[in-house]
Amino acid sequence: TDVDETYLSDLLSYSLERLNKEPESLDKEETRLKDGMRETAVRNYRAFVDAGGCYQSVRDEVREIQRGLEALRGSLPELRAGCQRFAGRAEEISRARALNRRTLAAQGTLLDLLET
Repeated sequence: TDVDETYLSDLLSYSLERLNKEPESLDKEETRLKDGMRETAVRNYRAFVDAGGCYQSVRDEVREIQRGLEALRGSLPELRAGCQRFAGRAEEISRARALNRRTLAAQGTLLDLLET
């Protein structure tokens, strides 16, 4: 990467004395960075703990939603059958209503026929 190439270029420009000190310098840098990470972890401990709790809470809620969806999925066949029964019954009622309308429209004619 560019960072590696830059570091290599810098190393090539170092004096022999500085090259001999480079491992020690890198060790110090590593120690400084580890201390910084440790300090950040301690300083932000509460945030890490809260984030962990939040993550667990979200996982629990997702599991609950999954259970609800599975229950819903399981009840879909029964719902579909109920809707089909409802549609069939509605069709029957609609046909009976249409027959009643025709009978009502022809009521006068039927009464005339019955009176004669």
